[in-house]
Amino acid sequence: MIADGSSVKQVADKSGVSRQPVQAWLAKYEASCMWCNKTDAAPVQPTQQR
Repeated sequence: MIADGSSVKQVADKSGVSRQPVQAWLAKYEASCMWCNKTDAAPVQPTQQR
C-alpha cells in the first residue's frame, strides 16, 4: 500500500492497526534492505495485528 503513495496513517486505517506498527514494520523493512534504493517504498503491506 505504501508503494502506491498511501500515507502511514492510510495504511494503518486500512489494516485496522495504529500508526506505530506500520511505522515499525516500515523501519524494519528499510533497515533490512541494504541493497534497496532508500527512496523505494515497501512492496508489500504489513500483516494485520490484533
